Formats: sequence, C-alpha cells, structure tokens
Amino acid sequence: MFKKKVLLFIFFIFELFLYAENFHYVAEKNVAVFFRDEDLMLSLDNKKIIRKDTVVNLDCEKCRIRLTDKNNQNKLLSLVYDSTIYEGFIPIKNLKIKDCNEVLPESIISAEEIGIAKKYVPSYFLEVLKNKDPSIIKKYDYKYALENQNPDIQEETEEYIALALEEDRFYVVISNMGLRFHNDNSFLFNKIEKISDTVYRCTGYGVPSYSRDLIDEADWDSYFSYDQIDSNEYESLILKIDGDFIRIYSENQKKDLITYVKISDDVEAQLINLFNHKDCNIEKLNWPRHADGSGDRETEARL
Repeated sequence: MFKKKVLLFIFFIFELFLYAENFHYVAEKNVAVFFRDEDLMLSLDNKKIIRKDTVVNLDCEKCRIRLTDKNNQNKLLSLVYDSTIYEGFIPIKNLKIKDCNEVLPESIISAEEIGIAKKYVPSYFLEVLKNKDPSIIKKYDYKYALENQNPDIQEETEEYIALALEEDRFYVVISNMGLRFHNDNSFLFNKIEKISDTVYRCTGYGVPSYSRDLIDEADWDSYFSYDQIDSNEYESLILKIDGDFIRIYSENQKKDLITYVKISDDVEAQLINLFNHKDCNIEKLNWPRHADGSGDRETEARL
C-alpha cells in the first residue's frame, strides 16, 4: 500500500513537471506561423499554416508575448513557436487555451492579428499627464527610478518612452494567451476562470523578456517593478475590469500589482509630446473613465 502511494505521488509530480514545461493552445481558425529569412528578418512570405483546431504546444520557458518585427513593417504580436535559429512567430489573436472554454471579454482584448487594437498604459501615466511631469514615474516604477538618477539619462529615457508609444512597443497586450506587460515581460495563461462579468482569474507563468530563464526574485524586482512572482509555481492573477481601467491583483501575494488604463488617441498624442519635451495641451482630452462614469484624471489610487 505504501509503495502504491509512493508510485502515485511520483506519477503526480512527473505529470506536474511535464505540464509545467509546456502550455497547450488551440487555433480558433487557420493561423500562419511566420519565420525569419536568412538575414534573420521576419518575412511574411516565409510561413507555414496551422489549421483550425490544431493543438499548439509551446515551451513556457522559451515563449513570451512580443512585438516581433523591428523594422516597423509587420508589427506582429506573437509567441515564439520554435526554438531553432529560424524561430517562428505565431500571432496570438486567434489562439486560445486548450481544454479551457472561458475567454476574456472581447472589449478588453488589445491584440489584433497584426498589431494593437487598444492602447493600455500604467494608470499613473494619467497623473504624469495631469501634472505635465514625467518624473512622477519614479514614485511608481522602481526600474525607472533606478535608471534615471542622472537628469541627462532621464531625458533620454523619456524620449525613448515617447518613441516606444509611437511605435506601439510600449503598450500592454491583453489576450486569451496571456499578458505582455508594458515593459515587454510576459505572463502566459494556462487557465482562465470567470468570477463575474468584470472579474477574471488567470493562472499561469511569468516569463521575462529577451529569452531569459524564468524569473527569480531579483529579476522580478528589477524587471517587472513589482514584487516577486515565484518562477517555481504557478501564479494566480485577478483581472478586475472597471470601465477603461484594469486592475491586476496577485492572489499568491494578496496584493495589487499594477493598474492599467485604456487611453484614447488624443491622450496618447499628448503623452508623446510630454515625453518628447514638447508643448503639451491637456484641455478637452477624452480622459479614461471608470465603470460608474467617474474618472478622467484619476490614477490607481482611486482603485
């Protein structure tokens, strides 16, 4: 009896290990996987088709949601499909979690087949814009504050943020595959649960950018600017939708991680002006709003 229990325990651990290695998704329609050419440039001509209902198995330690193209021609929001030198990139819009019927509301999905449909930024950007003071970011973002102790470097960083906004590289990606945070780190989902029409539990793995190993404590602190998400176990994130705002709460840590807000084109334009150190006009902007109709210039302190 004891041996049987031991064998069952070993089998359970083995299954858990296997499941942690791969996340399994399904193509909701035919999906093209794009590959790089011999110069390692993404090519829309170099592709293969994954047919509808095909199961896509992805190594969660190597995959991350990213904006693939660097030459501003094909802004492909994708997951790494193959770990070879000619790694492929599969668009995330038309994939969903295998054996999970729940999906996030279409109203918050920001990923298109190529590009971004909705623009989400950290909600403290509203405070930045209201006060016309980019240095306010230092109050909320540990990495930004650490990197910008020198005023000259801070100015360069702010101009880089402006460029990233212009090129859609800075925005948060929300999809049924997972999240890409504003700093290009990913959180891949392996399960979505609907708690209410405005609250969803998303279980998964946090993966840092640039093909690094799964995040450890130092990585999480310096790259995500929030507390650690343990790379050795799954994390449960609660997404609470409040009008144009989405609060992300960690069930493991029992604390808020960050709040994002969907911005309009006119707010985006003035943020870009501000970070480029140009004239910024905040009058008559289409400010984001909470579900109760309040809002405009409020930050995550409101939540």
